[in-house]
Amino acid sequence: MRAAKPLLALAGAALIGVMLWKLDRTQLWTALVRMGPVALWTIPFGLAGMLSNVLTLRALVPARLPLGGMFANRFISDSYNNLLPLLGFGGEPFKMRFLMRFVTAEQALAATVQERIIDGVVDFSYAAVQTALGAALLTLEPPGRELSWAGV
Repeated sequence: MRAAKPLLALAGAALIGVMLWKLDRTQLWTALVRMGPVALWTIPFGLAGMLSNVLTLRALVPARLPLGGMFANRFISDSYNNLLPLLGFGGEPFKMRFLMRFVTAEQALAATVQERIIDGVVDFSYAAVQTALGAALLTLEPPGRELSWAGV
């Protein structure tokens, strides 16, 4: 069982390698050149979103949890959720196991479910606001504008 985690990590790295290998490097490079350094902003924005989720969960747990450990746990549980498309439940057991080092199983479960609900509401609200802003502010053809508003 000890070998399972490194083997799964290696398999994940191999899958990422295969995906990157199959990308059209010319198109990728052209897109990166066109975007310029602004493309690097996706990294801090992604980390800020993760930090927001970590702080939400930390506020829901009735104990002080180490921020670094929670951040690492969130990164790994999100990775499980992305690798195992099981409606987001791939990383929740990993998250609960971490939380149960500090609180009871009931408290860990309650905090995990509450954080999941808050995360879902915020994600859907954010996407709706961004789509509405795009529909209102971008120059779109009528069919594109109607589809954008329908997505809100």
